[in-house]
Amino acid sequence: MIVIFFMLLAWIAFCPDIVWAYIDPGTGNVVFSAFGYIIGMAAVVLGFLIRPIKKIFFSIREKFKCGKETDKTI
Repeated sequence: MIVIFFMLLAWIAFCPDIVWAYIDPGTGNVVFSAFGYIIGMAAVVLGFLIRPIKKIFFSIREKFKCGKETDKTI
């Protein structure tokens, strides 16, 4: 398996028929912008999902407290 890998690597490195693609400098900005949008969308989705789950969890927790007063100060 290793021999095949190195033979393939040597063929790719020394084969003159292969054309390597050029990535212009503006592509990096597009990639970083895409990561920013993905992180922002994930934060919004998690924010909308976590708030109701926390509300349900805390309401269930309040139901199971036996005789303890809760402090509702803000």
